[in-house]
Amino acid sequence: MAGMAETIQKVVSEITRGTRHPVYLLHGDELLAKDGAKAIVDALVPPEQQSLNVEVIAEDRDLASLPVRLKTLPLLGGSKVVVVHDSKAFVSKQNLGDLAKKSLQAWQAGDGERALRLFLQAVGAAGARAARSPTGRRSRRRRAPAWPGSTRTRSSGASPGMPRWS
Repeated sequence: MAGMAETIQKVVSEITRGTRHPVYLLHGDELLAKDGAKAIVDALVPPEQQSLNVEVIAEDRDLASLPVRLKTLPLLGGSKVVVVHDSKAFVSKQNLGDLAKKSLQAWQAGDGERALRLFLQAVGAAGARAARSPTGRRSRRRRAPAWPGSTRTRSSGASPGMPRWS
């Protein structure tokens, strides 16, 4: 199996020959993935156009703007590239231990910002797991409180399973 560096070289060579894909997903070692993303961006967009045709999303709170960014046409023509770094959209409960370990290593290395980001990614991925009880069953949801001064009753005319509020 080829390493990431060899794969990136192959992708860059395909781009140079004119074969382009709408999405490139890089995962694995963070440094190699960022270097690989830079090489792919350099192959897709000429350096003089990168300041206007390349957008970088490095915070998950900015992911909400991703669809708009993807639909926006490039300012100078040519290719437009949107790069998303370290998104927790790809975090699963299978790699929670990895995230916790990387967070601890970043903290010990004095990189508090990266440590916090990785920790929050782990917490976000663990959220789906926390919604279940230790037996694997979903925990019961609490009923939302009524508005002050209002009463909630189930009407006798409601369909089974469909409450009617009055």
